[in-house]
Amino acid sequence: MLETTYYLLSAFAVIFVFFILFKAEKSTTSHHKLSGLVLSFSAAWLLYCFALIESGTLLDYSLPPKFPLLIILPFSIACVFLYRLVKKSAVIETVKMEYLVLFQGFRIAVEIMLYYTFVIGVIPETATFDGYNFDIIMGISAPLLLLLMKRGKVSNLFLKIWNIFGIVMILFVAIIIGSSMYFPQLWNYKSIVSEDFLSFPYFLIAACIAPWAIAVHVIALAKLSKKNPDSYLNRDLNIIGLDYSPM
Repeated sequence: MLETTYYLLSAFAVIFVFFILFKAEKSTTSHHKLSGLVLSFSAAWLLYCFALIESGTLLDYSLPPKFPLLIILPFSIACVFLYRLVKKSAVIETVKMEYLVLFQGFRIAVEIMLYYTFVIGVIPETATFDGYNFDIIMGISAPLLLLLMKRGKVSNLFLKIWNIFGIVMILFVAIIIGSSMYFPQLWNYKSIVSEDFLSFPYFLIAACIAPWAIAVHVIALAKLSKKNPDSYLNRDLNIIGLDYSPM
């Protein structure tokens, strides 16, 4: 059941984001096909991760550390290009911010899944909400933030901070797992990552689930950076304001 959950959450993330972008493209005359580009990148990234897993490269725990250099670094660079691409696209104007926020609610299920992954000994407790993983806050806050947005009580600035915080939360978990691989002494050898983590479906957390969560935050930040008088919120509002300009 746990392995099935990994596949289901991965499929949900891909389909939901594709739907968000595809729906936005139908509302604009732009020839930019963000949905196709993002989907193509997702497929390429999965193939890249699969190749790394099959080659056994990530099982080499010698320095320099392979996980951050071959997974975290290249994806971070890809996010910079994604931000620049999305920011320049007219499609982003019609992407609903509500959808981008609502999507992050799936992280509640992700954190529960990670906890049971710890229970079977694949990841350390420090990478769950029983340890130092506070990412479940993002999942819980997503529907609450959506409710405030519907009432017009959230500003652009607050949304930017929320999205940046969401990225930081994911990167912090990646740091916990990465440091547990190469420097378990930092955690008094109590935080050990099983080699099963470096195989599918468990590696989908790094190959699909976490990347999509970050990608949606990047898309949201690109939308919030657009200097458009018809943007989702008035840029001059306080963190909690009363004015509301719907899309």
